Amino acid sequence: MRAKAYVRWSRFDWLQRVIRLVRLPAEKRCGGTGRYAGDSERRAGFVIGSDAIPTGCADAAVTVLLAACLMVSGLTMPGSVNAESTDITVRVLARSAMFVGDIVDGAQVTITDAVSGEVLAQGITKGQAGDAKRIMAVARTRGEPIAEETDAWFSATLELDEPRYVQVTAFGPLQRRESATKTSMTQWVVPGRHLTGGDGWVIELAGFFVQGDMPASSVSRAEAAAGVTVEAEVVPMCGCPVRPGFYWDAESYEVAALVKRGDIRIGRYPLHYADTASDFAGTFPIELPGLYEITVYAYDPLSGNTGVDRLSLTVTDQ
Repeated sequence: MRAKAYVRWSRFDWLQRVIRLVRLPAEKRCGGTGRYAGDSERRAGFVIGSDAIPTGCADAAVTVLLAACLMVSGLTMPGSVNAESTDITVRVLARSAMFVGDIVDGAQVTITDAVSGEVLAQGITKGQAGDAKRIMAVARTRGEPIAEETDAWFSATLELDEPRYVQVTAFGPLQRRESATKTSMTQWVVPGRHLTGGDGWVIELAGFFVQGDMPASSVSRAEAAAGVTVEAEVVPMCGCPVRPGFYWDAESYEVAALVKRGDIRIGRYPLHYADTASDFAGTFPIELPGLYEITVYAYDPLSGNTGVDRLSLTVTDQ
């Protein structure tokens, strides 16, 4: 037996039908029957004032009135009535690190329809960064979660009546917006098929938070020649500490300052661990007066993770 096929119309489809119907000439809109409503139609309410409506127009009138009522009441036509609740749990994982949560004020998560751009849900990840050993050191099999229930997440329930191509965008960490980055991922979501298993929908946020600093932004030529000190705080996006021999090993990161005067590159000067978690520092001489641009960066050769900050220095001719 062949299955019956049903046309699923949205409210927009019904509105378009009404508009086309109203624009048709009367004889086409009324089906061209030429027969007017009789007593039964009059009793059924298809007569306005003393004028009778052709029976074909009675069907048109019903369509118009029904569509108008549905538009006003906010009800949906067949197809939307069958919407299913679909749960999505999103976790934002800092590259080669842990979850972006309360310690850095979380990450902004936006769920949109990737085709239309409609915003379906948005919010901020809440919870802990996770267990460092469990995430960074323990081997696991396919499908085995690394997150615990308290690890940072954002959850939303979507009412879907058909599969939708969905995009999740994460921006963070919100505590350090000057170094925040944005990332996105897309996939199909089917009504009633939840994305909550395991760790949920995990999206990776690349980058380091890098904050450079100098004792002064303007020095004399003699002071610059004696040595300019640049300091930098380097932190993964989860807010985890960087120190030698730890999961985020200060000795494995390349931290340096790129120095330019105008379009002339002066040099690349390394910054070394400064005996305090996440802090690096280096001193180098600058010989000539002028305005210098100093770009401080952190780079992890194992993952390619990178973060940047920019400083300026004026060396006076004195």
